[in-house]
Amino acid sequence: MKDASSGEIMKIIFILCMFFSVFLLAEGANKVLVDQEVEVIRADFKEFHFLVPEDNGHSYRFSGNFRTKGGMNDDISFLILTQQNYVRWFSKYDFQAAVKKEKATQGDFSIEAKPGETYYFVLDNFFSSFSNKKVTLKIEMVTGSTAK
Repeated sequence: MKDASSGEIMKIIFILCMFFSVFLLAEGANKVLVDQEVEVIRADFKEFHFLVPEDNGHSYRFSGNFRTKGGMNDDISFLILTQQNYVRWFSKYDFQAAVKKEKATQGDFSIEAKPGETYYFVLDNFFSSFSNKKVTLKIEMVTGSTAK
């Protein structure tokens, strides 16, 4: 039996590393978009928005959570909206939310995201006339492969 040279072994190791790198990137790559505590003053809101990359054979999902403290009930309203629905919400028209949690103290979320669409994550404290709220917010974009 012939022994493999160190060059052949290095070549095999390189190919295996490349294979596993591509596999890991294609399936379930997570990118943390927000992981911080923000203050939402009384009778106001904060928003974060993100454009989902164009379709390139990948699926996208936003997931995360929030926890609120401050004020009488430690609560806030949380919305995830497409750009069109964000404009409708901001203009006080009827809108449809992908996620809507009213006066919640905490919550988890996970939604499929459409490629090429902008999504708005809204921390709404309009209902509170007196209390500022501190919200710990985490948003991740999870990328997967749609190839079969």
